[in-house]
Amino acid sequence: MTLSTPPRCWVVSDLHQEHEENRWDMAAHAPAGGFDVAVVAGDVHVPLTRSLDWLSERLPGAPVVYVPGNHDFWWDRGEERYTIYDQLERGRERAAALGIHLLLDGAVVIGGTRFLGGT
Repeated sequence: MTLSTPPRCWVVSDLHQEHEENRWDMAAHAPAGGFDVAVVAGDVHVPLTRSLDWLSERLPGAPVVYVPGNHDFWWDRGEERYTIYDQLERGRERAAALGIHLLLDGAVVIGGTRFLGGT
């Protein structure tokens, strides 16, 4: 994507979809004029890999920049135990497979605009 004007960013954070009372229909709340990049500032779900999957399902094909929040590394109380380092590695792999720009002290240029991010 090449833009001649600054991108229209849709910025969201702290959706905490792991809690039933926070269930949110992202598509129903998309900006009326559209957006060029979704910038998501963490804490969408627990753990990080589930946050990435949730976004990918709701924003298929849209450029997404994701900066994990502190809750992205919490244990989801499932059978499988993992560490923050496990989630970092799995998150990087999952984001790459889904086409999501996961910024963990990193940068990406989209349409001529540089996005920087770190937890």
